Amino acid sequence: MKLNIFTNNCEIIAHMNESLDSRQLKAFAVLAKTGSYTETAKQLCVTHSAISHSMRALEAQVGCRLLRTLNKKTIPTEAGEALLHHALRVLGELDQASRTLTHLNKWGTRRLRMAADTIFLSIFLTPVLLKFHKEFPNTLLQVQSSDSDESFELLENNHVDVVLTEKPATNDTVDFFPLLADRFHLVVKSGHPLAVKDDGLRDEFGKYPCFLLKDSSQRRKQVEDFLLRQKIKLNILGEIENLATIKELVKNTLAISFLPGWSITTELENHSLVALPHGRRTFEQTWGLVYSRSRPLSMTESALLKLCRKRVMETELKAEDTVKVGVLHSLSGTMAISETSLRDVLLFAFDEINNAGGIKVGDKSYKIDPVIVDGASNWQLFAEKAMELLVEDKVAVTFGCWTSVSRKSVLPVFEKENGLLFYPVQYEGEELSKSIFYTAEAFNQQAIPAVNYLLAKGKKKFYLIGTDYVYPQTTNLILYKYLLLHGVPPENIGGGFRKDDSGKVISAGKYVPFSYTDFQQIVADIKQFAASGDACVINTINGDSNVPFFKEIVAAGLTPADCPVVSFSLAEDELRSMPTKKLVGELGCWSYFMSLKTPENKIFLKNWYNWLKTESYSGVIKKKRAVDSPIVLSYDGVYLWKEAVEKAGTFDVDAVRKVLESGDISFEGPGGKITVQANHHCTKNVYIGETKANGQFKILQTFPQVVGEPFVGEPFLLKGFDKKPSTKI
Repeated sequence: MKLNIFTNNCEIIAHMNESLDSRQLKAFAVLAKTGSYTETAKQLCVTHSAISHSMRALEAQVGCRLLRTLNKKTIPTEAGEALLHHALRVLGELDQASRTLTHLNKWGTRRLRMAADTIFLSIFLTPVLLKFHKEFPNTLLQVQSSDSDESFELLENNHVDVVLTEKPATNDTVDFFPLLADRFHLVVKSGHPLAVKDDGLRDEFGKYPCFLLKDSSQRRKQVEDFLLRQKIKLNILGEIENLATIKELVKNTLAISFLPGWSITTELENHSLVALPHGRRTFEQTWGLVYSRSRPLSMTESALLKLCRKRVMETELKAEDTVKVGVLHSLSGTMAISETSLRDVLLFAFDEINNAGGIKVGDKSYKIDPVIVDGASNWQLFAEKAMELLVEDKVAVTFGCWTSVSRKSVLPVFEKENGLLFYPVQYEGEELSKSIFYTAEAFNQQAIPAVNYLLAKGKKKFYLIGTDYVYPQTTNLILYKYLLLHGVPPENIGGGFRKDDSGKVISAGKYVPFSYTDFQQIVADIKQFAASGDACVINTINGDSNVPFFKEIVAAGLTPADCPVVSFSLAEDELRSMPTKKLVGELGCWSYFMSLKTPENKIFLKNWYNWLKTESYSGVIKKKRAVDSPIVLSYDGVYLWKEAVEKAGTFDVDAVRKVLESGDISFEGPGGKITVQANHHCTKNVYIGETKANGQFKILQTFPQVVGEPFVGEPFLLKGFDKKPSTKI
């Protein structure tokens, strides 16, 4: 930085590699105002010596005396006065910048740029935007209408923040939040010749002029393909951009049009327009909010999304025969590597149920309407999203969470709001909640069978390693006790211990943060620990840190023959991104392996891969997909809930919970029969497997129908996992 300040006494010409420190300038300005080092230190909450040191450093940096003492008061020199003039201006600008940023971080004080389909804007969004402006008057709102092709180009070029439009084709660069799903109708005016006939309508459609909304090439192609497949021949004379014009044309002539239901709700209700039957199949589209996957939704964008959802509810644009179901997983951040697949299989299960007629309650059938939110690997955000699902979206049930810390974050929310959560991922136990059903493997359905298998294979040393949060910490501490009770001495349990003041071990194992990558020293320690040839590793690392961990294992030359690794949070889905050819023989213990040879698994995999070929949800990866236990237990959970709802005859949480606790709810899933217990855990099969070169598992041992036990005290640990489950909540 070059700073020129001309005074009568000296010219400060400083050529510095570093800019002036704003903290020094702040201290200088306060000192010039107070004239006291002591008062300045008090105002800035630092020591007297810190101010003195800072001023000496500032004078040395500018190469000129800035302060002098007069009558026991510190005042600026002439050079100091010159610097003070500029410093006050700079500090003022910084203060203004700080206030601006603080202002921007408050709700409703940001810019929001959006694009929307013309008809969607005119019919659906206008009331939303009026309410948004009323609630957030300080937000700079920029809205433009365009077709979907133009809108996506604007989004890609960062000219808009969000797009409100129909569901896009598969696009890995954007995410889509559905708002409403609706079907199109062939409409005519009341009294039209086609409206008063009971049969033979389809053959006469072409006798009358048809006008369509001018739309994107993509949507026009979809409409044309649908009409062709249904053998519906229309006499299309033109396309019109203005929806109101088309509706007036249809109301006052013999014209026909093909319009989305939400755009003609009022006309259908007052019978000024009539929807014509045109076959069993319907043309449906989902409308919602699209934004770039490279970033999460901002606060103002989230506010807009909430208002859009309220608009859907207020105008009853949703079909009455739907039930909202929450999906709460990390679709971004370190846990996305595992959790996005759980979202995908939930969507698959929902579509499977919907295509089979939905959920039968009384004399009605309800289609599942998923509400998907992103926990973003942020545990506090999980709680906020859970509250949003329960209070604002009023979902009947939620399927979600992977890590125990995310589950524990949402637990008080579900209990307070009397919600229902199905949790599908292996966990440490020591928990019972009236609001959570654990399809997941409990401690005695994974950790104990795995350790028993290794003990039976002659392993005498166990190295414990995991991610630093509740599940690995609790699991490994219980395993430490279990190993001691089964004759393994403390010196044969690796990873380290932490003790309290009394000498009691309160933590066992080595722990790393989420997204940790530097495993070189840890693996070197494991290699040394395993030099005796009778060691193994218990791995409870979660998320994407498993990739660098196993790459380091391979690089160190550690093989399953030397020291097998059994992983409790690593299965077929995660193995897709790992060097499986070099990991042959590593172990897993789960309630499902993709290699299971059962009729149920064969049908499940066939339907799953067929769905991947045809689904159109944004963000679903279609190629090189694998299925693992958390995926299957998520899938099982949906069908267990469906059976309970149908047996209860209602979606009421208390009634459904009572049925689930009865012990009568089972499902023959891909991994075998799974039954809900009174203690909210499940009885299911447990399998030990070793990895193959293709990323699959060879099943080594099966433990049939193991009951889930969340509480594993010393009597339980001495006996193993053949014990009756704890009592109901």
